[in-house]
Amino acid sequence: MAVYTGIVHKDAGSDYGVHFPDLPGCFSAGSDMDDLIQMATRAVAFHVDGLARDGDAVPAPRAVADLMTDPEVKEDLAAGATLIQVPLLSRARARRRVEVQMDQHLLDAIDRRAKALGITRTAFLHEAAERLLLDAG
Repeated sequence: MAVYTGIVHKDAGSDYGVHFPDLPGCFSAGSDMDDLIQMATRAVAFHVDGLARDGDAVPAPRAVADLMTDPEVKEDLAAGATLIQVPLLSRARARRRVEVQMDQHLLDAIDRRAKALGITRTAFLHEAAERLLLDAG
């Protein structure tokens, strides 16, 4: 799984902000670090999906050691920025059919909730898995 390094900034009286040196134009913000990480993960996925959809090359993430030699990254860190690692959870990846087993009452509850949300069972399970992965940080 690709992991992109974000540069986190926090000014007094403001939310946390993040940008990604390897993904020009990709940035996000959050009210606290937990929120920032969730928002940043979504921003990276959205940005990469957009690049792929437009037929543009998706830049490979650099190793942190390589980023540390980048003059702009050095400048950001000297000004008090910190680094975060954000996994690419892209929706543009190839889908694969899988077989799972679960209790019938759980499956019924999933189907009812998915129907109420106007989405498929697959979309519901995908979103639930993605949320759990984001929460695992």
